Amino acid sequence: SIDNYNPNIGKNFIDDSFKFQIINDSCVSLTGHQLGSGSGLGDIVVPSTATYNGQNYSVYSIGNGALGWIPFIDRIILPEGIIEVGQNAFNGSGCTSILLPNSLKKIGEGAFSHCQELESIEIPAGVRIVNGFWNCESLKQVILHDGAEWLGINLLSICPKLKEVFF
Repeated sequence: SIDNYNPNIGKNFIDDSFKFQIINDSCVSLTGHQLGSGSGLGDIVVPSTATYNGQNYSVYSIGNGALGWIPFIDRIILPEGIIEVGQNAFNGSGCTSILLPNSLKKIGEGAFSHCQELESIEIPAGVRIVNGFWNCESLKQVILHDGAEWLGINLLSICPKLKEVFF
C-alpha cells in the first residue's frame, strides 16, 4: 500500500568510503568502494551499519563484485550480521585472508575467483557456497565447518597450492 512506501529503497549512497544500496527499511547491501588502489591499504573492515540521512541501516550483504579488484590489501573482515556474499564479490582481490562471520548463509558463484594472494579461508557452519574458488594460485587451506554445503563442479579449479581441505 502507499502508506508503507519508503522512498529511500533502492537509493545508493556513500558512507565512510563504502558504497551502499538501501534494500528495505532497515538493511543495505554493500555495492562498492572508494578505497583507491594505492599500495598499503592494510585491512578492509566492512562496517556493520551504514548511515543515510540520519538513519542507520544494518549491512545485510556484500553485493556482486562489490570488493573485487582491490590490490595491495592484507585482509577483508566482514562483520556479524552479513547474511550473503554475492557473485564475484571479492573477485581479483589482493588480500591474503578474508574473515567471514558466523551469520553468513550464502556465498555466490565465483565470490573468491582470481584471488591470487588468498592463502586460506574458513567457511562458517551452514553456509551454501557455489563454485567459489577459481584460479586462487596461493590458496593452501580451506576449512569447512559443519553443515557447509558446496555446489558446483568448478569449486576449487586452478588452485595448484591447495594442500588441505578440512570438513
